[in-house]
Amino acid sequence: MRGLGITLLMSIAAGPDACSKIMGGGQASADPAPPPPPPTPATSATTPPVWTPPDTTPTGSGASTATKPAVDPDFVKAKEAAAKGDHKKVRALLQPRVKSGKATSEEHELLLESCTALKDKACIELAKSKT
Repeated sequence: MRGLGITLLMSIAAGPDACSKIMGGGQASADPAPPPPPPTPATSATTPPVWTPPDTTPTGSGASTATKPAVDPDFVKAKEAAAKGDHKKVRALLQPRVKSGKATSEEHELLLESCTALKDKACIELAKSKT
C-alpha cells in the first residue's frame, strides 16, 4: 500500500502529463491553449474634423442662389398711393419708419415728395433731416 501511495504522490507531483499516462488515459495535449488576443482600443487615432465655411462662390449656371433683400410692403403700398396722388396715405405709411431711422433713401425721397405736395413743413423737415 505504501508503494501505491508513493506512486500516486509522484504522479501528482510530476504534473498532468505523467498522471494521464499512468491512469491510462489519452495522451495529454503537448501545446497549451494560446492566450486570447489583446482587446482592441476603444479610441481611434484619427484627428477630429475641422469646420470650414461653406463655399459662397456662384455656380456656373448663371442663376444666383442668394436671395434678394425683401422690399418693405409699406413702401410698395406708399409707391402705389403716390402714383394715385394719395399723399396723406404715403405720409401715414412712411413717416413712422423715417422717425425710427429705419427708412431707406428711397423712402426718404418719396416721403419728401409727398410732404412737399401736402405743404407740411414739419414733415418736410423730418424727411430732410434724416437723409
